[in-house]
Amino acid sequence: MKPNPNTRNSLLIIFFAVTAVIIIICYRNYNPGKKDSGKETTSYDIAFLSNTPQISASTSNFQAYHGVSAVSAELEKNFNTYFVPSDSGVIQQTAAIPQDSPTNIQKEPVYKNDDSAFTGKAEYSEMIQHAVNDGARLIICPDSTYAETLYAVQKDYINTYFILVDGVPHNSDHSDQTINYNVIPISYNEAEIGFLAGYALVYEGYTSLAFIGDSRASSVIHYGYGFLQGADYAAQECNITNVDISYYYAEDTTDAEKTAEKYYSSGIPVITAVGDDIIKPLIEIASEHNSYVVSCGNYYDFYEDSDEFLALSYKDIAASVADTVKNFYANDISGGKTITAGTGGNWIGFVYDNENFSRFTPEVYDTVYRRLAEDNILLISDTTVSVDDLGLTHVTIK
Repeated sequence: MKPNPNTRNSLLIIFFAVTAVIIIICYRNYNPGKKDSGKETTSYDIAFLSNTPQISASTSNFQAYHGVSAVSAELEKNFNTYFVPSDSGVIQQTAAIPQDSPTNIQKEPVYKNDDSAFTGKAEYSEMIQHAVNDGARLIICPDSTYAETLYAVQKDYINTYFILVDGVPHNSDHSDQTINYNVIPISYNEAEIGFLAGYALVYEGYTSLAFIGDSRASSVIHYGYGFLQGADYAAQECNITNVDISYYYAEDTTDAEKTAEKYYSSGIPVITAVGDDIIKPLIEIASEHNSYVVSCGNYYDFYEDSDEFLALSYKDIAASVADTVKNFYANDISGGKTITAGTGGNWIGFVYDNENFSRFTPEVYDTVYRRLAEDNILLISDTTVSVDDLGLTHVTIK
């Protein structure tokens, strides 16, 4: 006996009708902001992971925070900050804080793992997991201390993207630096930053200078190589026959202080220094010799209240983070490769008091900055190249 086609059609209609009702009921009952407990939770688009229990103004943490805080408001994205656990072992978080917030940003504990403080990778992994659980699509890691953790977990969160500031994911012995498609590292062109410092000083007329780095780390060498090439470039432009530069990598802060004392005592008027721990001590020594310090590094190293602090050549972490977040949401950027932040993106700069510079004017600065941005000045930053092979023609290294 053949089935009645009308009966079959009726059954199909009933089946689809029942299915539609079930789907509608499930959809209405579904709430992505509600967990099993029935408690409403807030979902965040962007998460910022602090590397300290609080954010102090004198840190790259602070610069990165304000970059992402400002751009999240501009893009109307929900933004949350997660702090490294204190001794209580508490992961803390806070919503976005206004730009005019106090120096030390406050927060409330919201998550407790156990009674002991976390350490290293476990600590950061917990913070990442917590941010992902809160729905973060984009996570900002403020410095290279997150590099090893991201290397380990980058493939575990395939739907989450990470911006790593001033670092590249790597394994424990740095033998592998694989960058997954969902990680966007930002590195800074330290050679260009050093170049601007060396160029400005020699263009202003200084022919006896010194450079002190706080270590032999590759980033410090990049600053130094750029400084030497900037000084040489300016000497050529200004027809200065020779510039003497005392060039030194310190073993520690004490070594840097002793070396600075020796340089200033010998009559060197300006020392360009790299390293958070040595800037203030060198400023104090400079004050005893009526001399000056120029810093290469982070913007927060600019000591406006010091007469001995001559200038700062810096990486603009806030601007680079904000622009990278913008580009991410505009689909103008992809992960899996490092972004080099330099003059091309207007992400580094040189700040100084015009009263201390007469020849090196803003017009001169704009011109040399544009040359760097347009790749009309090519710099050597390869640390396997010796100082003697930088091709310096108007600089004598002591």
